[in-house]
Amino acid sequence: MGRIQNIREKINIFLYNNKSATLNAFRLISILSSVFGIGLMVYFYGFPLTYTEKDNIIGIFKGLFAYYIFSYLIRIVYNFDLRSFFKETWMEGILLGFLMIDALGFFLFDQEWIINIIEWAELPNPKDFYGVVLQVYLFILIALEFGKFDINLSQIRINPALAFMLIFGTIIFIGTGLLMLPEMTNPVMVNGVEINSSMPFLDALFTSTSAACVTGLMTENVATYFSFKGHLVLLGLIKIGGINIIAFGIFFTFFARFGLRVKHSMVIEDILNKNSEHGAKGLFAKILALSILIEAIGTTFLYFTFPEHPETEGGYTRFFQSIFHSVSAFNNAGISTLSGGMATPGFDKAYLSLLTLTGLTFLGSLGFLTILDIIDLKQLKVRIKKPWKQMNIGSKIAIKSTTHLLIIGAVAFFVIEWNNPEMLDRVWIGKAVTALFSVVNRTAGFNALDFGNLSITALILFLILMFIGGASSSTSGGVKTSTMTLIYVAITSLVQRKKRFELFRRNISQELVLRAFIIFFFALGNIFIGSIVLSVTEAHRIAAGSIDFMDILFEVTSAFSSVGLSTGITGDMSEAGKVMLIINMYVGRVGTIMVLMAFAKKTLSTNYKYPDAHIMIG
Repeated sequence: MGRIQNIREKINIFLYNNKSATLNAFRLISILSSVFGIGLMVYFYGFPLTYTEKDNIIGIFKGLFAYYIFSYLIRIVYNFDLRSFFKETWMEGILLGFLMIDALGFFLFDQEWIINIIEWAELPNPKDFYGVVLQVYLFILIALEFGKFDINLSQIRINPALAFMLIFGTIIFIGTGLLMLPEMTNPVMVNGVEINSSMPFLDALFTSTSAACVTGLMTENVATYFSFKGHLVLLGLIKIGGINIIAFGIFFTFFARFGLRVKHSMVIEDILNKNSEHGAKGLFAKILALSILIEAIGTTFLYFTFPEHPETEGGYTRFFQSIFHSVSAFNNAGISTLSGGMATPGFDKAYLSLLTLTGLTFLGSLGFLTILDIIDLKQLKVRIKKPWKQMNIGSKIAIKSTTHLLIIGAVAFFVIEWNNPEMLDRVWIGKAVTALFSVVNRTAGFNALDFGNLSITALILFLILMFIGGASSSTSGGVKTSTMTLIYVAITSLVQRKKRFELFRRNISQELVLRAFIIFFFALGNIFIGSIVLSVTEAHRIAAGSIDFMDILFEVTSAFSSVGLSTGITGDMSEAGKVMLIINMYVGRVGTIMVLMAFAKKTLSTNYKYPDAHIMIG
C-alpha cells in the first residue's frame, strides 16, 4: 500500500513540475489548430471542390476533433480541482463527449451515429449536412478555445471608443474577404462556359460595409449576383451590425473575456445608461434574445403571407426568403434577396407582407431599450400599482417621436404621391399601406416604389426623415429622434426665455443639449462635405445629365443615415464615389459621439473659468 502511495506522489510531483510547460505547449498548439481550422472552413465553403476533396477535408476536421478531445483529457489529468474544472468547461465537455460517442460508434460498431440521425430525420443530402454539423461543432469549439484567453485592455493604452471602431472595422474587412471568395457569387457565362469569379475588392468592401452598417446600398443585384453562401454571409453581417456596435462590444466582453475594466466599460454605460459592466452583459443577453424572438415571429408571418412567386417556390426557398427579409427588416438593413426588392411585381401589392415588414422595421427603429421597457413585466406591475411611476424618459421620447414622424410622414407621402404613376393602379387602402411602408423604411431601405420616379417634394420629405432616423439604441441610423427632440426643447426654451431645459417634468442638462447640437451639426457637415466630394467624383455623370445634385444629396444622406434608399445611381458609381460612400456609411453607423471620443484629446484640467464674454449674435 505504501509503495502505491509513493508511486502516486511521484506522479503528482512529475505532473506539478511539468504542468506549466505542458499546458502552455497545448495552448500554443490549440491556437495554431484553431487558426488552421478557420482557414480550412473558409477554403471548404469559399472555393469549388470535388466530393473527394470535401471528404478529405472532413477527414482533417475529424483529426482536429481528435486533438481537442486529447487536449481536454490532458487538462483533466493536470487539473487538481476536477469539480471546478468541470464546472468551468461543462459546455466543452458535453460537445466533446458527443464526438467521443460518435467516434466509438464508428471504431467499435462501424456506425456513424450522427449520419444515422440525419438520415432518420430524412434531411436532404445527409453527407453534406453531416459536413455542416461537423463544421458548426468545430466553430463552437474554436470559439470556446479563443474564449480561454484573457487580454487585459486596461494595460493597453488605447482609447476604448477607438477600440470599438477597430473591432467593427475588422468585422467589415472579414466580411469583405469572405465575399471575395469564388463560391460567394454565382458563376458567369463566358463563351458558353460557367466560370467562378471573385467579387472585386472595392465592390466587396462596399457590400460588406453596407451590410454590417445595415445601410442596404448595393452595387450589384443581391438576388442574382450572390450565391446562397453569399446570402448567408450577408445575413451574418446584417445580424452583427444590427445588434449595434456597443452591444457588439458587450458581446466581445462577455464571450471572448476581453477584460474590459471600469474605464473601458464607461463607453458602454454612458450610452446604455447602465451602472455596471455586469448589468451591460445581462442587457446584451436580453437584446439578443429579444431580437431573435421578434425575427422568428416575423419569419412565421412572412412565410404565410409571401405571394406565390417563382422566387419563393418550394418550402426551403420560401423559408429562407422569410428569414432573410425578417432579419433584414428588424435590423433596418433593407437588403432583399428578391430580384427587384419589395418592388418586384407581386410583392409590391402583397399588403400583408408589407405590413409585416412595416411592423418589424418600426420595432427595429424604436430601440431595444424602449421595447424592453415596454414589455418588462416587473416594471409594468409597478406602474399599475403606482401610477406615478412612469416609463423611462428615453422610452417616452422614442415612442412619441417615432410614432409622430411615422404618422406625419405617411400622411404627407400619401398626399404628395397620390397621382404617382405607380400608385394609380392601387386602391386607396393599397396606397395607404404603400405610403406607410415607404415612410417607415426611412430608416431601413426597402421600397415598394421606384424612388427614381418620386417627385422632388417627396425626395425632400425623405431627406428630412432619413436625416432624423430612428431612436437611440435602435438598429436604425440617422442623428436619432432623441437628438432632434433635445434640439427642439432647447430652441423652444430659449424662445420662451426659460432658465432651464425641461421635458416630461425632468430637467435636461446643458451637457446633453450640447451633445445634441454637436451630433446635429457634425452630421450636417458630413453630408455636406460628402455631397460636394461626390459631385466632383461624379461630375461626368452630372454633365451627361444622367444624374443631378438631388440624386447625390439623397445618396449621401441615405449612406450616412444607414438607410439604403437610392434613386438608382449606386451601381454606376465611380471608384472614388464608392470610397466616399463607404466612409459615410461607416461613420454614420458607429456614431458621431464614438468618432469624436476616439480622436479627441483629453483635457488635462478644467478647474478654471475665464471671464464671461459679451458677443452680439443674430
